[in-house]
Amino acid sequence: MAAYASITTPLPSGTCSESFFDNADALDAIIDQLHAAIDAEAFIGNRFFDIELSQIAHQAADAWATCETATLLFLARPNLEGAHVLAAEHVLDVLQDRGLDHNRLRTAPVSLMRAACRVATRVDLESLVLTRQLSHLSSVLRAIIDDSETAAVSEPDPDFDPGVPSLA
Repeated sequence: MAAYASITTPLPSGTCSESFFDNADALDAIIDQLHAAIDAEAFIGNRFFDIELSQIAHQAADAWATCETATLLFLARPNLEGAHVLAAEHVLDVLQDRGLDHNRLRTAPVSLMRAACRVATRVDLESLVLTRQLSHLSSVLRAIIDDSETAAVSEPDPDFDPGVPSLA
């Protein structure tokens, strides 16, 4: 698995809120877990039930579950910025989706990108970090949603002919 370095460590000037950067580091950890889950699942591809890949398949499933748990714990943190709450809630929406409403899910990346644009109008270190996190998370969630939509579209049954009446 790839390791993604955090760039949210505050500058020594002490001008930024310590709790903001603790929360930013925690959100970066969730983003890293999303990447780990995506990487594991991409390695497996459509061979999820291949016995040779069973350990990696279990790691992929565990990575998704770990990400969901970390996101729930993140939401319980004190002093979260509104944008951090928005990001975590959208992560949960996507992770807990059961494939029922992709139209609603498609709004999550758009919402995060709009939030990133609003934050980008401020000029300070916290806004820079938050803009990066929101825009990056928007892209990651978009990839997850697109992949789940692709996986949900099954191949047509070659033996099915809609013009032939059912014998049942």
